[in-house]
Amino acid sequence: QKEGKLNMKSEEAKDLAKRFHRLSQSKTDWVKEHSDSMVESDGRAHVKVDLRKTTALNLYSGGTRIHPDILEFIEDEAIYTEVEKPLSIDFYVEEKDAKFDKLLAKEVKNHYLFKFSETKKQKSDVVKKSWNLLLAGIFFVIVYILMSYFSKNSDNMSRNASLWLSIFSEVIDIVYWVFIWEAVDKFFFEQREVQRQLFRLTQLATADINFIAKGKWEEENKKFHSIEEDNKEEAEID
Repeated sequence: QKEGKLNMKSEEAKDLAKRFHRLSQSKTDWVKEHSDSMVESDGRAHVKVDLRKTTALNLYSGGTRIHPDILEFIEDEAIYTEVEKPLSIDFYVEEKDAKFDKLLAKEVKNHYLFKFSETKKQKSDVVKKSWNLLLAGIFFVIVYILMSYFSKNSDNMSRNASLWLSIFSEVIDIVYWVFIWEAVDKFFFEQREVQRQLFRLTQLATADINFIAKGKWEEENKKFHSIEEDNKEEAEID
């Protein structure tokens, strides 16, 4: 019985390896295909948000703030678009309501403008910290050079003093490397990541916001199922 289970696992492992190899060899870029499918004839990438079966506004805000789940969905969809592509956010509603539409559009814009401003400050802080770390690193380099100099010319020092000087010199050697590496990491890597966030937020903050009346979701769902049933019947006849 154990041998049978091991053979089954071995066969499953081989089958998984084959499937993995087939997918690895595939030249299809599924992410790019999805990204391209979001671009419509107007040349803009479209994120479609169906509001017909959900509460668009956060009840905890007294109905004055957009629900965070909607913003999260928009961001999750937008990451599959090329950041250079202009974006359109299409809200599907049962029927247009000028007051509601204006409030929701304003909330979306304000949210991403606020995040842009916040992230811009974050980038500025990263740059300042990187320069401060670099200056601290340079200071400790100078201290290390001085301590190394005195360590080499410590003929008149006692043995204990020379030993402590050597230990502190080694500690300072580690410290200045840490400070300089942190400065490099923040300036060249962390700043770059924050800049990427700023580009994405620019795309979201400058997106066109459209409200498209689609009727009741239940009615559209019935139509969809009716079309599905017709297709099944046609397939059976064929």
